[in-house]
Amino acid sequence: MYKLRLQILIGLFVAVALICLFRLADLQLFQSDQYRKEISEKQILKPQPLPTLRGQILDRKGAVLAKDVPSFYVLVNYQLTRLLDDRFWQGMVQRQGDDETDPDLILAKLKARYADDLDRLSRILDFGTQNRLPGTPEITDSIARLNDRLWEMGRYVYWRRTRPTGSLEEYQKEKEAVEPVDVLGIRLWEMYQPYPVFEISPDLLVKTQIELGDLKGVEIRTQGKRYYPQGSAACQIIGWVGLVQDEEKARFSHDEYLRYLEGELIGKAGIEQVCEPILRGRRGEVIYNKDGNLLRRKEPQYGCNVQLTIDINLQQQIERYLSNPDLPAEVSSIVRRGAAAVVMQAATGDILAMASTPVYDLNTIRQDVADLLRDPNTPMLNKALQVNYPPGSTIKPIIMLIGLEENWVTPTEIISCPSTPPPRGWPSCLGQSRFHRMGHDWRWAEEGGNIARNALRGSCNIYFSHLADRLDSKVFQQWLFELGFGRRVLTPIEFQDPASGEIISSWGTLPQAYGSIMFGIQPAPYTSPEQIHVIPPSKQSEKRFWGIGQGNLRVTVLQTANALAALVRGGVYKPPRLIYLDEDPFNQRDQKPLKINPRTLSVIRDGMHAAVYEQGGTGYSTFIDCPLRKQLKIYGKTGSTERPDMAWFECFAEDSADRAVIVVVAVPGGLSGSAFAAPIGRQILQFCYDDGHIGIKPKPQP
Repeated sequence: MYKLRLQILIGLFVAVALICLFRLADLQLFQSDQYRKEISEKQILKPQPLPTLRGQILDRKGAVLAKDVPSFYVLVNYQLTRLLDDRFWQGMVQRQGDDETDPDLILAKLKARYADDLDRLSRILDFGTQNRLPGTPEITDSIARLNDRLWEMGRYVYWRRTRPTGSLEEYQKEKEAVEPVDVLGIRLWEMYQPYPVFEISPDLLVKTQIELGDLKGVEIRTQGKRYYPQGSAACQIIGWVGLVQDEEKARFSHDEYLRYLEGELIGKAGIEQVCEPILRGRRGEVIYNKDGNLLRRKEPQYGCNVQLTIDINLQQQIERYLSNPDLPAEVSSIVRRGAAAVVMQAATGDILAMASTPVYDLNTIRQDVADLLRDPNTPMLNKALQVNYPPGSTIKPIIMLIGLEENWVTPTEIISCPSTPPPRGWPSCLGQSRFHRMGHDWRWAEEGGNIARNALRGSCNIYFSHLADRLDSKVFQQWLFELGFGRRVLTPIEFQDPASGEIISSWGTLPQAYGSIMFGIQPAPYTSPEQIHVIPPSKQSEKRFWGIGQGNLRVTVLQTANALAALVRGGVYKPPRLIYLDEDPFNQRDQKPLKINPRTLSVIRDGMHAAVYEQGGTGYSTFIDCPLRKQLKIYGKTGSTERPDMAWFECFAEDSADRAVIVVVAVPGGLSGSAFAAPIGRQILQFCYDDGHIGIKPKPQP
């Protein structure tokens, strides 16, 4: 029995030994590579990101408006920067000593312990000073801001350890500081991350690497820096970038390589913000093990370019002219405080220029933003897009269109503008005050009377207030909506990634005002024509002032230009275009025929042409000596309002090649459209002619 048990025990030992032997052989002969890989991966260092580059923003001719340029930074982590913080040394002294120990002695011993770190920090500061980099004061200020942020995080972490259930609000109440600090957005690992303390030029890169590259806790890193070659040109359109904030990081949090890291840039305004999904690329990364062997490398994907329809040369000319116009002093002083202008290709709806003054430099915006926000002239506001104005007499071609199309008036019907003052509650007429109350009946007595084309020619308030009084308010508002008023005309975009073919959605469109086409306060922007039918009915007296573009009727400069473009296209509405989305410059996807009678359009054209070329026209004196009168066919309409004062001019010009451009100018505070806005419109037309947008027949394609 004993012998049997011994044999069983020996057998078990042999079996176990054989199993171990076979397992060892399997590991060494068959799976050795796999296990070496697993062991190596357990010794992987933290993945290092490979930065991407934002896509460029280009104008219609390919001129660069925004691009990333390589910048080189010296980065230092908190283990070094804290040595410039008195709070660190005070805390260390308190931890090391007691009441009977000399604090100065403790501090001396601590600085001896950190002698190597202090030496490295001193070398960094000296390097900056010797090479005329920001210099020691600026570098130390940068380090101080970093220290403040991380110190606050440390204080909060310590406070939470003593109060596990405490809230941030309770912590802020207990602090001595008046202003709260967002410490929850700071993670503990950030205390060990490198942070840029100064930028170096490319010619100093090699020298920096030699002198500082071997220092522990110091990194030299290349990062993309956003640069705007045109400076202030089209600043409100292009927008700018800034450091990503905690509330913005969630936008790409689903993608490991798209999500934002601390210190990365994100679009804050304009096209930079709207097209962030298009412009932003995807980071790459490299992974090494502790032996320095490359385990994996993922190349970055650079952002896609965005091409705008604007001509930056034309844009700059207009902005410079608006900033320093060659106009009388009383006009110039008002224009410089703020004005807006839009230039558009009639056929395509392409926005060639959208100027708003004053302007600001995009390359210094992050330093200047506080001052710009306080500026009473609101330079950061796009006055062509984001501000509503009463349209004044620029609405009269639209009133004429509606009246003729709805058969409330005929082209030859005379609406009397007599010499006597209008009844109470009716607008007065510009012609009456200017011509000693002779009225337009007298003015056009031998030219068919105050008929449609003459009423447009002389901008007769009596004619258009009476015409508007006849119109059904719902029908009137419906027409305004169909022409783009009361809603945003720039629409959200989608973009096809040329690399993947995927459709990328933008983050909406540029902020824009909706305007008002109703009586009373508009509760919400209109999104469909059906909403017009639930608008409260208008008062009869309100309609009379709509006829002259005043009362509560409000529009934007871009809406005005786009509505005029629809008339020039023969009654076809389409949204204006600011970004090229495909290769077809005449994309007809969103166009909508309004089915306007050609006779109606002919009457409007005739009246606007007469306003420029015939005596008595409100634009005649501005263009009487203009050389473009013979080169182009110009059709114009001036406009003025009171309470608030506004000066308007809208026009379109056509050449022999059937090209047409739209120009609309608005001058807040201007007293007269003919004196304040029309001369600017004339000059802008000249810029368009000089740049070849009109007046020069295109060369035939080979």
